[in-house]
Amino acid sequence: MVRVIKLGGSLLDLPDLTARLREFIDSQPNSGALLIVVGGGKIVNAVRDYDLIHSIDPVASHWLCVDLMHSTAQLLQALLPEFPFLADTCELSSFVSEESDSDADVDSVVTKAAIVSPLSFYSRTLNAQSLPVGWQTTSDSISAFLATMLRADELILLKSTDESKVDDQDSLKQSLTDEAFDSVVPEWLKVRIVNLRAY
Repeated sequence: MVRVIKLGGSLLDLPDLTARLREFIDSQPNSGALLIVVGGGKIVNAVRDYDLIHSIDPVASHWLCVDLMHSTAQLLQALLPEFPFLADTCELSSFVSEESDSDADVDSVVTKAAIVSPLSFYSRTLNAQSLPVGWQTTSDSISAFLATMLRADELILLKSTDESKVDDQDSLKQSLTDEAFDSVVPEWLKVRIVNLRAY
């Protein structure tokens, strides 16, 4: 079993982020593998600000932001050095294969987490046409693409907001995820949103 966790970049300024994230991971049912994708946070927001000033080419700004997600993933790995950092396709494939092999005996499966760079599955030269290019695609959709590609059992979006304030599923997607999310997530993929600030 595989779960994909998207850690919202807005959570990177939580002083107790590592403790909260460890606690959240420990509380999850045994799944074999948890793959953590990190949003861009303030670093990507800076690119948005520069785009307002300079009108940067949408393709250039999109890939710049994906590159910056690699940097925020490295930042999280520095905070959680016990978690492997999967930086390329081979490392990602090997990690998922090892965990899938352990699923043969479900009772013995323990959750193992790794931090995933987007460059291991989505870049200018890898699956570049799989998502809309532009500000409508953020780390939400990029994480959903990974979950879909791996046929993950669940996609968990860790955010700074609470889904309980949203009335229905359509409103949930529109208000708490990016514009491309609806078109990326297949019907079979279970999506859960958790407010880590309130966890």
